Amino acid sequence: MRLGSAFVVSDELTRLAQPILEMTAERTKESASMAVLDAQDVVFVARATHRRSLSVGLSAGARLPAYASATGRVLLAGHPQDWALFILNRMRRPALTAKTLTKVTDVMRQIELVRHQGYALCDQELELGLRSIAVPVKNRQDQTIAAISLSVATSRMDIPTILEKLLPELEAAKQKFSALI
Repeated sequence: MRLGSAFVVSDELTRLAQPILEMTAERTKESASMAVLDAQDVVFVARATHRRSLSVGLSAGARLPAYASATGRVLLAGHPQDWALFILNRMRRPALTAKTLTKVTDVMRQIELVRHQGYALCDQELELGLRSIAVPVKNRQDQTIAAISLSVATSRMDIPTILEKLLPELEAAKQKFSALI
């Protein structure tokens, strides 16, 4: 039921997202995704991969824990601090890798960083060898309605390069969404 409602809400968004994600994946040669928040998880509503990109088996409908993903942190940052804190305190936060932040205070610090800098970066918190960066997609009322992300293998790109090459591509894709929403 929850999965179905997440898709109903995001159906129009998915239709708009797919061509933008495909163009972003082609330009960056990396996997591009769009996700929405569903309770304590992010649900991927659209995804595009490039032939060379890392494929972690995610497709539309896949769920990830919000606390440990770049998209989740962007989506949590789009809500008031008290609400994000409430959600984090309600969920289990197991360490998915040795790098996963599990303490509420550490995750909230990252969420505050997202609010300040406008993007989230996760370095091997979901899976060793995988980095991801995400930015918010906002509606005309300046509410975060989704997050778009790019994922890359650690062997192909370090963090400074992600910020230099992938963040501008995500910002450009975000601007395309803003023109359509």
